[in-house]
Amino acid sequence: MNKKCLCVTYFLRSQKGGIQAYLRYLEKGLKQHGWQVETIYLDDVISLTALRGRGWLAGLFRVSPLFRRLFDNQRILATKNLFKRLASTIEKKVAIQKPDIIHIQDPYAAYAILPITQRKKIPLIITNHGSVMRESEFGPHYKNFIDSIEKTAFQNAQAIILVGEHLKTVVLEKAPNTSCFMIHNAIDVDDFLRKEKKEYPNLPRDYILIVARLDPEKGVDVGLKAFQQVSEKYPDINLVIVGDGRLKGQLKKLTSRLAITKRTHFLGWISSTNISALYQKAKIVWVPSRPWYNIQEPLGIVALEAMAWGKSIVASRIGGLAEIFAKGGSLLVPPDDPKALAEATLALLKDSSLAERIAREAQKIVQEDYDIDQWIKKVLNVYSKVLK
Repeated sequence: MNKKCLCVTYFLRSQKGGIQAYLRYLEKGLKQHGWQVETIYLDDVISLTALRGRGWLAGLFRVSPLFRRLFDNQRILATKNLFKRLASTIEKKVAIQKPDIIHIQDPYAAYAILPITQRKKIPLIITNHGSVMRESEFGPHYKNFIDSIEKTAFQNAQAIILVGEHLKTVVLEKAPNTSCFMIHNAIDVDDFLRKEKKEYPNLPRDYILIVARLDPEKGVDVGLKAFQQVSEKYPDINLVIVGDGRLKGQLKKLTSRLAITKRTHFLGWISSTNISALYQKAKIVWVPSRPWYNIQEPLGIVALEAMAWGKSIVASRIGGLAEIFAKGGSLLVPPDDPKALAEATLALLKDSSLAERIAREAQKIVQEDYDIDQWIKKVLNVYSKVLK
């Protein structure tokens, strides 16, 4: 009989990002090896309309330390209520599916369903993608609450999968006795290159590409400032930005202040099915992520997608980006440094042989080290150890 895996995350199905991509590849890889897989997201538990209705509240947490302090306890109660609803949904699913393993993508969902996994004796695996709660939005009581959740979840998991070496220290501090396995993210290289190519006839011929959520940690503002410097030397090159987020309005205003509006193109969010052609035709791909409070780029799927197409890449030397490009395949620059990003880009534009070498290295590295076939075997090895 086929083994069964239940995947759960505190994230939303409707969000677009690395965890959603991770779950798509996990489901695909497990099914190819005969597993039955079901995945539950937070918006399967509470309606998306209700979650969006709290958006103004999240905004107040971001801008007002006083608001965070005053309403810490209420926020804790609201989070606990959400955990109860998630646990109730999972318990019903477990009764029907009877999974052999529950694989969680964050410690928060893991904490919520710990009583179920312990009562039913179902092995619990957590993939740690890095911190997903923004310390910039914490009050002191809520921070202690989150720290306690992470510690309890990590200590009670049967195994933790880390997507980057830089995540090991924090996890080991909280759960020194839990088995940890380092497995970098991956993509289905062949499938990504085979995707039907949507045409974008209105795009310029030569462009630099950024694919990112328009949130602070992604450093798109750094890219805009760097592009101003690049465009002074190469007036025919453009910047194409794919993604959406809460900084969209601010970034467009910055584009205007930098006088690069005519050559900067915000395309919004584009599905994984339609994005492949944008990578293929890009001259250079930027991944300008920056550390933001407790958040670092764990291992960008965007970087792997650009590598699959053999693109010249300039990326920040932080977190998982520094790890995957340790053997080459990119020019690494300090984060939050527009001048360094611009200078590395100008070097690639001036020296075609350097750009071609970087691109070849990138494609070779992703095919050898970050393809789904090798990755899913490593995940299954963790499952095997836990099931023993």
